[in-house]
Amino acid sequence: MKGDFEEGMALIDRGEELFAATGARVYGFFYPALEADLWLRAGNVEKGLQAVQRGYDSMIGSDVRYFHSEVQRCEAELRALAGASDDEVERLFDTAIATSEAQHAKSLTLRTMTSFAAWLTRKGRSEEASSPPPRKRPGARG
Repeated sequence: MKGDFEEGMALIDRGEELFAATGARVYGFFYPALEADLWLRAGNVEKGLQAVQRGYDSMIGSDVRYFHSEVQRCEAELRALAGASDDEVERLFDTAIATSEAQHAKSLTLRTMTSFAAWLTRKGRSEEASSPPPRKRPGARG
């Protein structure tokens, strides 16, 4: 069953508002990452990038970075959808992978690597996707 996407997003926004009204706080990246991913799935680059920006804005005044790599992954996919250069998209994916690896967030690393491999496959680079060469990532050790 497929629901109304806009209505679903409005419910997520309302839930976020109600949760914040209790005085409790969810790490700043969680909702923007969720929204960016949903807008990505809907193919709405503009609204997805707005959610990405909200995620980055939530870093201001906070040292919490959980889900940071998820915001970065969504930015990579949204920029790819918008027609960004391959170099820019690869750089964004590499940054997201480096962030999740630095945080030892294995599930987020796997999620980003899976998205990167899917993007490579869509670009006709399935050989790289199935066995990517070792690459130096920004912030990676070694």
